[in-house]
Amino acid sequence: MSCEVPESFEMASANKERFQDALVRTHWDEAAALLQLFSPDDAAAILHALSFEQQQRLFRRIPLDTAAILLPRFLVAIIYRFEPVSSPPR
Repeated sequence: MSCEVPESFEMASANKERFQDALVRTHWDEAAALLQLFSPDDAAAILHALSFEQQQRLFRRIPLDTAAILLPRFLVAIIYRFEPVSSPPR
């Protein structure tokens, strides 16, 4: 399991690599701590890119106040992903 963190995310390169490495090694506590170094919008986007299993494991390990900040952003990303494409006006 892995997650490629896009370059646009505002995080030091070494921390991006540490986060990805923690996911690969399934060190969930470390990955959860590193996830909190991202901006809330970037962290939500990263969570959205992960598998359902990875999402569950990380959400279980992040502090409640952080989860409360990330959850609405994460849900918005899901809603936009499944939003139907509107037909052009007639």
